[in-house]
Amino acid sequence: MTPTAFLRDIEAECRRRRIPTKHLPQIDKGRGLSTGYWLDVHEHPTQRFEMFHWDRNVRTPVFETYDPAEAERLILWHADTAARKANP
Repeated sequence: MTPTAFLRDIEAECRRRRIPTKHLPQIDKGRGLSTGYWLDVHEHPTQRFEMFHWDRNVRTPVFETYDPAEAERLILWHADTAARKANP
């Protein structure tokens, strides 16, 4: 599964759970990064998911995992937590 398809599946799950999708990370495609949360998927030698926050040229790790199911769970948890903080 491609990183874009992976994030699209998570987006569909967010909609099903009524979690705002604006809190999902963007895919890191090696271009210039804007401020926000990003998902980097390394596919060689094994698939690794890394989510980080980018702000003023500082990369702050959020999580790193080799398990796609755990990556999905952590992204959904992060999006849900961010939505709850935004709308108390």
